[in-house]
Amino acid sequence: MTEHLRRGRQAADARAVDERVDRLRARAGAIASGVEARLSLAVDVLYPMARLLEGLRELGERFVGVEVNLRTEAMGAVASLVQDGSCQIGIGVGLIEAPRALSYQPLTHVSLVCVCAPTHPLATGDDVWLRARHEIQIVVSDRSALTAGRDHGVVSARTWRVADLDSKRALLAGGFGWGRMPEHRVRDAIDNGELVELELGEGGPIVVPLVSIHRTADPPGPAASWLLSYLADPS
Repeated sequence: MTEHLRRGRQAADARAVDERVDRLRARAGAIASGVEARLSLAVDVLYPMARLLEGLRELGERFVGVEVNLRTEAMGAVASLVQDGSCQIGIGVGLIEAPRALSYQPLTHVSLVCVCAPTHPLATGDDVWLRARHEIQIVVSDRSALTAGRDHGVVSARTWRVADLDSKRALLAGGFGWGRMPEHRVRDAIDNGELVELELGEGGPIVVPLVSIHRTADPPGPAASWLLSYLADPS
């Protein structure tokens, strides 16, 4: 190794050490001021991902040194992760029978629309609601013991169950069935004709409230509170 390369590597190592020290100092300062060192967050797949990314990026700039752990889940699985302590806070659908150890606060809402491919039998003809009960409905699986065996919005006797919204959208666009999707995830596909919005006699899109969730005995710290405020609907 030449002297030039050796000095270059030493300089790079020194910069890396300085960066680690700066991060440790920032974290120590945050802890001293009462800011949590780590923030674990579970978010329902219904929440708009673009807005979540904006919030996490801004959080990283405002609360330097806070280590964030993120998990995305569906339905009761969000509350389950908060209940068992895997995550400090959650953003998800409020449960009808919520565990007493959890606290909920209104946060925002999403609109769900029924869609299918233009080639699907439900895309044309009358009595869509009646016929939908006999066509394959694409459903995101609920992997939570809290809500095991409870189907929300499932009306068809024939279902295909998937783990995420990307798989669901692909199956819908491929003409394999119909299903409800967050409007923000399929508006572009509806506008360009890839998907067709169905009228199932429900009076338009279904509005689903989303709530923030935390253990009652462990309320959100400063960083978590700021993030929840950022991700909430403007008041």
